[in-house]
Amino acid sequence: MSLSTRLFYVYRIVSRMYFHLSVLFVFFFMMDLPVWEIELLLAVYAVTLMVTSKLNAVMLAAMPHKYVIAIGELIKAAGLAALISSEHLSILILGQVLSGLGYSLAQGTDSSLLRTIVTDPESYKKAESGSSSYTFASFLLSGIIGSVIFNYSAEYAFWCSMCANAVAIIAVLLIKEPAHAKSPGSSAAAKPIETSTQKFWKLYYALTRAFAMATFVGFLPYYFFVSVKVNLNLFGLVLSLFTLLGFIAARFILKTGARYGYFKVAAISAILSACSLLLFGSSAHIAIGVAALAVLGLASGGVRPLAVSNLNLGNLAPADRTAILSSMERYFGFANALLLIIGGAALQWIGFQWLMLASAVIYVILLAGSYRKHVAHSTTPAAAEQTQ
Repeated sequence: MSLSTRLFYVYRIVSRMYFHLSVLFVFFFMMDLPVWEIELLLAVYAVTLMVTSKLNAVMLAAMPHKYVIAIGELIKAAGLAALISSEHLSILILGQVLSGLGYSLAQGTDSSLLRTIVTDPESYKKAESGSSSYTFASFLLSGIIGSVIFNYSAEYAFWCSMCANAVAIIAVLLIKEPAHAKSPGSSAAAKPIETSTQKFWKLYYALTRAFAMATFVGFLPYYFFVSVKVNLNLFGLVLSLFTLLGFIAARFILKTGARYGYFKVAAISAILSACSLLLFGSSAHIAIGVAALAVLGLASGGVRPLAVSNLNLGNLAPADRTAILSSMERYFGFANALLLIIGGAALQWIGFQWLMLASAVIYVILLAGSYRKHVAHSTTPAAAEQTQ
């Protein structure tokens, strides 16, 4: 493994140390904000992802990947600073916008950077899966530590995340990236042609991750902290089950896919995602909730490496490659925002359990429709073979 690849691992691991994320809902809740307003604040982040998803591709026409990522990390830190600077709603919205913008610049761009420094397809898949799995470990530990630190001071959890942003910036800037040059065929205005297979994997990623993250970030904190009243010392530990099982899934998802078929593995993860939502909706008992959380983590943990590795972006120019990855994040941002906004209202109207049952049904319908559309448009022999 080259030095640049090792530095990429460091960047990706440290950049996902979100000490504040497991307690973000609680942070807003302790400001006495109504639940629907908290969900709207969380949705602002997702909307920002959707609106700014093409910006990194535009910036890549003028500068190397690592500078775009570093700028994104700096903006993420500015957003966190805004969140702890004031309880005024406009400042909180600004903080969420900056956090979303920073993540939008870095996410997708980092996968494109990895593709640039690791050109061999199999080595890239291994590095993508390996680094993604380690991010779950860092996410897990930082979430547990963040919930403990939050007991002493809410601001400390945010400061720890900002320190992680600083280390991530240093790591990514030390990466030796190949000479930056705009490809003759790539343009911010030119939209790369996508196959039906690429469209399926983008929708699979967006839907599965949106339902998982909206549940994890927006609805489960309400369930565990407000309804079940889990002690804050245990709050991060309980939520870490999601990350722990996600870590395991991300470590083995590509090996499992190579052996049994990527579409089969995607189908299993989709079924598990739906089952976890059904479990949440079937009982209010905390043991069932913890089990459902573990299943949700296992189902969604390998979604990103599985989807990114099957997009087949190796032969595209960096700007086009990043454009496709960014559009995938745009789909995710739209779905996530919609779920948080509608779910935030439904949470107080129909309750947590009915919301989870409705989410399971909607998720299955949307993903099944996406797969059916993919099969209908797979006209080439290679594409048809890939659906088997």
